[in-house]
Amino acid sequence: MLTKGFQQIALSVSFASGLVAATAWAAGPEDQHPFDIEAPPLADRVHGLSTIWSEAKFSFAYFDQVPDLDWDEAYRASIPRVVAAETLYEYYRELQAFVALLEDGHTNVRMPSAIKTDVVPLTLEPIEDRYFVANAATMLADEVPIGSEIVSVRGIDTQEYVQTEVQPYIAQSAPHTRAYWSGILLLRAPVGEEVAFEIMTPAGERREIIAPTGHFYSRHEYVPPHPKHELGLTWPAEGIAKVIVPTFYGNSLPADFAELIPELEHADAIILDFRFNGGGVTSNAHALLRHLTDRPLQGPRWVTREHRAAHRVWGAHGTAHLAQYGQLDAWTEPESMQEVRIARAGALAGKPIAVLTSSHTASTAEDFLIYADPLENVTRIGRPTCGSTGQPFSFD
Repeated sequence: MLTKGFQQIALSVSFASGLVAATAWAAGPEDQHPFDIEAPPLADRVHGLSTIWSEAKFSFAYFDQVPDLDWDEAYRASIPRVVAAETLYEYYRELQAFVALLEDGHTNVRMPSAIKTDVVPLTLEPIEDRYFVANAATMLADEVPIGSEIVSVRGIDTQEYVQTEVQPYIAQSAPHTRAYWSGILLLRAPVGEEVAFEIMTPAGERREIIAPTGHFYSRHEYVPPHPKHELGLTWPAEGIAKVIVPTFYGNSLPADFAELIPELEHADAIILDFRFNGGGVTSNAHALLRHLTDRPLQGPRWVTREHRAAHRVWGAHGTAHLAQYGQLDAWTEPESMQEVRIARAGALAGKPIAVLTSSHTASTAEDFLIYADPLENVTRIGRPTCGSTGQPFSFD
């Protein structure tokens, strides 16, 4: 697999809390509605949009994946919408819509804390462009039975609402991942506010629901309970060990996993749960892989875009072998990611291992699967993974 990732950028823009945090528009009065906070000055709005356009133009790795996108024309078309934005929220939504055109899971705009949103405490699962309740906070469990379908949001048919109010702002490459994130963001509003939506229960009863947000920023018990998103070992059946690996971030992960090895050695088979693993540090993935293999493992290959100003001029003026520089489409030669080297066979090498995946399994977790692909004892089970890897460059 060829990964064009190491000059890809994550447009983690936070102009309100970064470049101009001290200006009057960065936060409103305490009693002001978050969505009523005034937009930044015109010059700052245009500068923010222009910074995103410029960084992507010279560094984004996947323009070939969106061949119908004219990035310059999209920038030009976004200018009047950014100029017209009257509130901070409207401005950031325009930035998010602009970046979403790149259709990449590692490239996004993050809202500043002044206008952060939350969602109604329900877990929604997409099934063929419809959204069903898979889990509910106890406060909503009787009113919104598991298995109910969300049939409208704020008086708009769900499918229409997703197409106009949700997906245009989601930066993802794979359709199944956009659907997954649409389920997460479907019932979104400012923190603590209510959302009106309509459901069809499994019994065929149509109900109108008004519920407050409070999933990410409030603690709720769910029915059934959410699994803990922390490294942990359980034994769901005799001889079967299950390890939740929720992330590849954190300096302690290699040592924490190594502490589980003496117990895992007694297992007949092992389940590694990556369903909520959105990635992290590649070296942590290597540390886990070394326990599973008796031979070195090769990972993805990567290339990066190359920009040389003089070559761009010469290529644009007819020097044939530099033509790609003139088109901003020059690349380095492919290189392999660091090999997973081992001094001795891992303690778990040869044991049957199932890796559980979902649409949230992303980035380093996907690199892990590529490294592990040659191992005959490792099987992936579950939904397709996110489909996004690369090296983000964050800026304000």
